[in-house]
Amino acid sequence: MGAQHPRALSLCEPEARPRLVVHVVDALDMAQTENGLLNLIRHLPPERYRHAIVCLHDRGGYEGGMREHGVEIVNLHKRAGRDP
Repeated sequence: MGAQHPRALSLCEPEARPRLVVHVVDALDMAQTENGLLNLIRHLPPERYRHAIVCLHDRGGYEGGMREHGVEIVNLHKRAGRDP
C-alpha cells in the first residue's frame, strides 16, 4: 500500500510558510530580464510565494530592484566556456 499524506494539500489553503520559487538566469545584465522577473514577482502573492534568483554569471548591475522586494540573489560566478 502507498504512503498516505497526513493532510491533503489544497491549492486554496495558505501554507504556514510561503513556497520558494527559484528563477535561474544567465545574468542580470539586461533591464529586460530584471523587468520581466520583477513583473512576475510583483504579481504573485507574497503570502504564498517567496523568490530567489540564481545567476550563472556575475555580469550586470540590475539587482537593486530585486533586493528591494526581498529577493535573495545567488551568483554562481560561472566562467566562460566549460566550467564545472
